[in-house]
Amino acid sequence: MLTRRLHRKIGKPGQSSTPVGKCLNKHANSFANTVLQHCDLACATHAKAIDDKAVVEAFPSSFLGLMIEDPSTLTVRRRNRSDLFFLHCFGRQTLDRLIDHLLPGRRQAKRPDALTNHDERAAFVCALTALCVAADDYAAVGDHDGWIILPPYALLQPWAREDQEANAAAESGGATLFHS
Repeated sequence: MLTRRLHRKIGKPGQSSTPVGKCLNKHANSFANTVLQHCDLACATHAKAIDDKAVVEAFPSSFLGLMIEDPSTLTVRRRNRSDLFFLHCFGRQTLDRLIDHLLPGRRQAKRPDALTNHDERAAFVCALTALCVAADDYAAVGDHDGWIILPPYALLQPWAREDQEANAAAESGGATLFHS
């Protein structure tokens, strides 16, 4: 759902079949299990929960890329895609619009451009993903095996909505696009 029609624009989410992807998946699952075992998390109430607790799956480059007017105009490589998407979204005030959409009238204590480290930027986008779920305003792609949370449908670029809807229509395995 995030690859067909989209990979040339926003790249592919991390492949779980590659050595790096397997390692990332292993550590992400280990971390999530640690949090689930040792933290007091609220029960999931969102429509596309992947766990009984409020745990969601995020892909920062996909999340950001779907809000960019024309990501194919950006010169990105796999290793810098999410950072360049982050900087582009910040420069175009896309992050401000998202936060204002989810938390109207609130101001950020720190500007996102203060984040210069790749991992801190990714963590910020993961927190925005969780905020979308907490605000019950998000899109998601997936099936019975799990759901990847995306920005609110209203903030997806028209090309992204069209591509996602075409992917859902062409999908025979039950994968779909959902939006709250």
